[in-house]
Amino acid sequence: MMDQIQDNQETNGPPEAFGWVDLPEDVEVVAQAQPIPSFGDTEAGLGGDIPDEALGWRWWKTATGTDFPELAQGSVGSCCAFGASHAAMVSMAGEVLSGDPESAVIPSPEVIYGFSRVQVNGGRSPFRSDGSTGAWVAQAMKDFGILEKTVVGSFDLSKYSETRCREFGSRGVPAELVEAAKAHRFTSISRVRTFDDFCRAIANGFGVIVASQVGFNLSRRDSEGFCKPSGRWAHCMAGLAYRKGKRPGGYIKNSWGAGSNSGPKYPADDMPNGGFWVDSEVLEKQMFSAGDSWAVSNMPTGFPLRRLSW
Repeated sequence: MMDQIQDNQETNGPPEAFGWVDLPEDVEVVAQAQPIPSFGDTEAGLGGDIPDEALGWRWWKTATGTDFPELAQGSVGSCCAFGASHAAMVSMAGEVLSGDPESAVIPSPEVIYGFSRVQVNGGRSPFRSDGSTGAWVAQAMKDFGILEKTVVGSFDLSKYSETRCREFGSRGVPAELVEAAKAHRFTSISRVRTFDDFCRAIANGFGVIVASQVGFNLSRRDSEGFCKPSGRWAHCMAGLAYRKGKRPGGYIKNSWGAGSNSGPKYPADDMPNGGFWVDSEVLEKQMFSAGDSWAVSNMPTGFPLRRLSW
């Protein structure tokens, strides 16, 4: 499998640089600190019918006029920050479509990564080198905020830098950027436990950070756009879409660039290439059961019940 991934990768780094660290006790501390620890108990998680399908990348296209970006983490194990960035983009697009004047932007993964490892974790690194958790990147966006991939003060964040990512992950985000990010904090995070949680989060315009040990065979998506579980990845990705019907599942966005996998897509016309569909049972019983998947909101009222353009 590793040879297959490397053959398909372009400039997106070695596949061993996954970077999710399984720290259930630390994750539980974050969960229990939230006003509503479980997404299933939020307003959006509890109420109303939802459609049979919702595709978050289309909300991004409507909100920004651009295709959903294909981001690549390179050789740094910064996948948690990329999963958070992708999830945040869906949530920001949902906010725009709900009538908020804020704009939807691509967040700097380096900033989220540094916040998660140092500012949130207090510099207490249990890692040999790279890595973070879904809980820490979610808490980072809530406590410290995000910054757009653009020039911010004396920092040019417009292009992802592996060197800067490792530097921020080791020393923390510089004070100038900490101050700038305060104006762009997310308001709520809540843990996703079930496929129904996942669907209701996406349907109401909230992206989902998905972290687990489940690996996938990326040699080729099947005829319906799905990849099968294969091996183990200590990895974090993001949930952008779901579908029910005869084969229910969720679309998971990876952070290894557009060339990381290939094969049929659903829908064929606009599904982002750097991702794949995962069967609902795999999501719920193997991925969400790891306990480190999170819906993220930047709405003032947490996770309200919303009706986007389904």
